[in-house]
Amino acid sequence: MNERNPIVATDGRFDYRVTELVGQEPGGELFDGEAVGKSGIESVSIRTFNDRDLVDTRFRDRLLEAVKLHRVVQHAAIHPIRSFIELHHAPAVVFAPIQGQRLSRLLRDGAMPVRAAAAMGEQLASGLHALHSAGVGSVRPMGRTHQDLHPDTILLTHDGQAVMLEVGTARARIALDRPDISGQAPVPEYAAPERRQERDRPESDVYSLGVVLLQALSGLPPAPLPDDPEAHEQAAIAAVGAVPTAPKSVQVLLLEMLSFDPDDRPSAREVGRRLRAQVPDLTGPWLSAWTGERVPAPAPVRPLLPLAIAEVEED
Repeated sequence: MNERNPIVATDGRFDYRVTELVGQEPGGELFDGEAVGKSGIESVSIRTFNDRDLVDTRFRDRLLEAVKLHRVVQHAAIHPIRSFIELHHAPAVVFAPIQGQRLSRLLRDGAMPVRAAAAMGEQLASGLHALHSAGVGSVRPMGRTHQDLHPDTILLTHDGQAVMLEVGTARARIALDRPDISGQAPVPEYAAPERRQERDRPESDVYSLGVVLLQALSGLPPAPLPDDPEAHEQAAIAAVGAVPTAPKSVQVLLLEMLSFDPDDRPSAREVGRRLRAQVPDLTGPWLSAWTGERVPAPAPVRPLLPLAIAEVEED
């Protein structure tokens, strides 16, 4: 008899079992698992938060806000949260499984071609626009920014889809450290100046995306830009000018995204529109061709399995 792992959590609609530990994540762990519902069994990913500082009521409330956010913000560039559960007395969220490589891993081998990087940026900007423009009364405005966008929270799939991870959960972690503010990014190299001053707005995510694109085009890890406005602008000009593969139109956009004053930055929607218009005229392979050579093809994901069949398999 092939016995399955026991049910370890429920959300009222599905029961959940853990099948395998995948790895460590900030403040917790990532598991492969299964969701068992009336219609059958399907594969899921379960992200736990078992750090002592994260196990409190405020953090649970913020994770529940993240679940509400994902119910109204659905976009190909946002990895969706399905549900909130308690796993071994720790808060956890359930995701649909996704396969790919983190951008941080891909950039270890050097810079991206300009067309592939711009296409990635367009997809991420489109996802940020969906997040920033979400109109939902039950989700506070501070819940509609990512707050922690950097290469470790971006995943690229084999077929060239860019996906933002930790949407909602990053904000929950960050805000817990400073409950009186909207949060500041824990990775200073990608944090907009106003985030370092404990303020947050949608243009702060645009700044972080600008740093990500600059790193993708240069292949070099970023350094924090100065807090002085004039020194900041001069350092940004030097950093963008040091990327010879980027045409003038891309450099101009990057400089606007990296502006010290958030009022001088374009919106995520404008970034996406401008990159979308530029991609066909840029050089290098398309994003899907670039990732197709570097990101492993996905293994088959187990489809929804009717309970009757699942019970036969267990015998």
